[in-house]
Amino acid sequence: MRIITVNRWPIAARSRAPAAPGERVLRALLAITCIFLPVTVGAGERGRREGSEVRTILDDFDVTRHSVPVERLISRGPRRDGIPAIDRPRFVAAREATFLAEDDLVIGFSYDGESRAYPLRILTWHELVNDQVGGRPILVSFCPLTASGVVFGRELGGATLSFGVSGKLYESNMLMYDRGTRSLWSQLAGAAVAGPMTGTALEPLPARRTTWARWRASHPDTLVLSTDTGERRDYGRDPYASYALSANLMFAPSRRDPRVQDKELVLGVTIDGVSMAYPFVELEAAATDTMIDRVAERNVSVHFETVGAWAESDGTILNATVAYWFAWSAFHPDTAVWAAVGPHEPAATDLAAGSARVVITKTDSYWTSLGGGFTIDIGEENRTNSGLFVVSGMLRNASPEPVRRVHLEFQLLDADGAAVYVERGVNRLAEETVGMSDSELVAASPEANGTIAPGADDAYRMIFIGSEIPKFHHARVTVVSVQ
Repeated sequence: MRIITVNRWPIAARSRAPAAPGERVLRALLAITCIFLPVTVGAGERGRREGSEVRTILDDFDVTRHSVPVERLISRGPRRDGIPAIDRPRFVAAREATFLAEDDLVIGFSYDGESRAYPLRILTWHELVNDQVGGRPILVSFCPLTASGVVFGRELGGATLSFGVSGKLYESNMLMYDRGTRSLWSQLAGAAVAGPMTGTALEPLPARRTTWARWRASHPDTLVLSTDTGERRDYGRDPYASYALSANLMFAPSRRDPRVQDKELVLGVTIDGVSMAYPFVELEAAATDTMIDRVAERNVSVHFETVGAWAESDGTILNATVAYWFAWSAFHPDTAVWAAVGPHEPAATDLAAGSARVVITKTDSYWTSLGGGFTIDIGEENRTNSGLFVVSGMLRNASPEPVRRVHLEFQLLDADGAAVYVERGVNRLAEETVGMSDSELVAASPEANGTIAPGADDAYRMIFIGSEIPKFHHARVTVVSVQ
C-alpha cells in the first residue's frame, strides 16, 4: 500500500582558460555596446539614458535578459571560477580507485557501453566536470548546498558548450555559466535563467547517486574520476560536512515548504509535468528496497539504497534527482510527496477478493476564513488559527472490485511526526450514506450507495475548527478500512 500526500500549505583560485571563439566575439560586442549604453554594477541597479535600453550587470555577467528576479541571483562568496570546474578529467580503472571507501558516494553514469563514477568527495570541491562519455559531451554537476547531482548533455544547437562555476546562486542552488555567452544556468532548473541564452534548456541524462560498492558491483568495467585534477585539494576532507549535519540553511530560498524537513534528502521525479518527491525517511520506513508507484499514469519503480536512490519506468532509468527537500520544493512548488503507510494496513471487509487497494493520490491542506474567502500560509509558525483548517484531496479505487465506502483517518502531527489530534471520516460519495447500515448499503443500487468503480476516483474532505485543535506541524491522511 502506498500513500501519496500533498499538503500544499504547511502548518504549525585558478587561472582562467583562454576564451573560446564565441566568447571572444561576445566580449567584443559587449565592449562596443558598452561605449554607447550606460552600465551599472550590482544586481538590481539600473542605468538609464533617454532612448537607450536598460542594462544590468551582475559582477561580470550581463543579466539584461533574465527569466527570474535579478535580485534573487546572489553571490555565495567565490567569484567566477573561484571554484574550478574540471575541464580535462582523468580516470582510473575501478581496481585502481583505492582512495575510495566502499560506502563513498558517487554519481554513476553510463552511455553507449561506457560507464563512469564521479565521487562526491571530488565533485564537492569542483562542482562541475566537462566530460565526454561514449562519444557524447556531458556535464556532471553537483551542488553541495542543495545536495543535488545532475548530469546534462552539453550539445545545444549543434554546438558543444563548456561550463564553469559562476560563484552565484539562485534559490540556494548553484548557477553555472557557459563560457561562450556567459549566460547563467540554474542546475536544478536545467535552464539558462539570465544572459543571452535565457530560456534555453539542457537535456538531463539518467544518472544514479549510489555507493561506490554498489556501482562497482553493477558496473565492474567502470572508470573512476581521478584525484589527479590539476588542482591541490584535500579530497579526504568534506568542506561541507558541518553544513550537511546542521538543520540550518546557508542561503534561504524564497519559499519554504515544511511538509518535509528542509534538509531531508528526497528523490525527485518529474514525468509529463507531474512532479513527485520521495523522502528518504519515508523510503526507509517502507522497509523494502523497491517501491512501486504510479506517476502521470506511468508505473514507476523507486529503488532505495539508504544513502542513494534512483527510479525507472518500464525498464528505463528516469531522470530523477536526489536533493535536499527545500531545494526540490523551491523548484517544484506543485510537487506531491510520497509517504509510506503506517503500521496498520487497510482492511477489506466485504470484497470477495479480500484485497481492496485504495490509494490516496492527492492531499491539499490550508487555512481559510469562516466564510472561505481567503487562505493563509502560516509558514513556520506552527500555530493554530481562528478560522478553519481544511484537509481535502482525491483517492482512487485501484482494486478490481467496486468500493462502497472508504474509512479515512485524518491526523494532525507535530514536527516529530507524532499525532496530536485525530479525526475519522469517509470519502465524499459515502458521506450521503453515513446513516445507512451495511445491509442497507448492500441492498442499495450502486447509484444510491455511491459506489466507486474500479479505477475511478473520489474526493474527500475534513474541516477542523482552528480554535479547537492544538498546535501542529502538518497533516496526514491514511486509509483505515474499505467496504
